[in-house]
Amino acid sequence: MVEENQMPVIDGVTENSARAGDATSLVITKESEYSGDVPTNTRMSLTAQIINLGPGDGPVFSAVGDVYRFLATGEQTGGVYVLSEARVLPGGGPPPHIHHREDESFFILEGEITFMLGDQKVVAKAGTFIQGPRGIPHAFKNESSAPARMLIQVTPPGFEKFMAEIGHPVPSFDSPPVPVTPDDIQKLLTVAPNYGIEILPPPQ
Repeated sequence: MVEENQMPVIDGVTENSARAGDATSLVITKESEYSGDVPTNTRMSLTAQIINLGPGDGPVFSAVGDVYRFLATGEQTGGVYVLSEARVLPGGGPPPHIHHREDESFFILEGEITFMLGDQKVVAKAGTFIQGPRGIPHAFKNESSAPARMLIQVTPPGFEKFMAEIGHPVPSFDSPPVPVTPDDIQKLLTVAPNYGIEILPPPQ
């Protein structure tokens, strides 16, 4: 049984380290085998757990120039979804890509982010909700002059393992993003297909 104030976390991140935003103890497990769209060896519990995270708590990673704080993992949601908060600085955002296994939703908390969803361009301000179904090419970029924050929900989970594998643990959600290197790009291109993510060339 999970105590109300306990934060159960996945793959070796202890309650205290997760609350402090320390993701360095996260143990990466092998990418889940999939049968269709359902992971079969994720070691996830069958029931959702109570989650009680304070401001700034949770494992934090810097990836492709943005900072992500994980609020709920697949382990905690009974294998239903993963929820993260992202901080995107001006000019930030991932390259165009396709999720072949997950649907992805975004809710803008602060600032403004420009989304490309297939052939649609959406300038999303605070309070905007965006859903990007699997199989649809998409990308987002902060084209404004101010930082932006948003919630990202991915269904089914597994995105948290991908981010932990390609990202750099950082001390807190307020930490500056780690500069992207050629090695980071190569790692992204190598790891993404293992999670059903197709990285696309930049638009011409």
